[in-house]
Amino acid sequence: MTDQRKAFFVWLAKHQNEREALRDVAPDVVSRLWADAFREGSWAAIRDNTQLGLDLTRVLERMEELAALYRETEIDRELDEVSAYWKTEVDV
Repeated sequence: MTDQRKAFFVWLAKHQNEREALRDVAPDVVSRLWADAFREGSWAAIRDNTQLGLDLTRVLERMEELAALYRETEIDRELDEVSAYWKTEVDV
């Protein structure tokens, strides 16, 4: 909790208007509000990063599927069209 309290006072020093508004509020109330907001912000960041990771995983899976499909299509195209790679001296 000491890191949260320190962060609160650093923030408060940079925000003069808020400090004036919070002057009449009891310090333990302000401290509790800050700790709750800090904790909620931390959980929100974790949730956002988790969702981002899941989204990126889906994108990568889809890209792998598309790459496999492209490779299969290229192989089929090579089989359908006689490629220079497969020509023999008889074909030439």
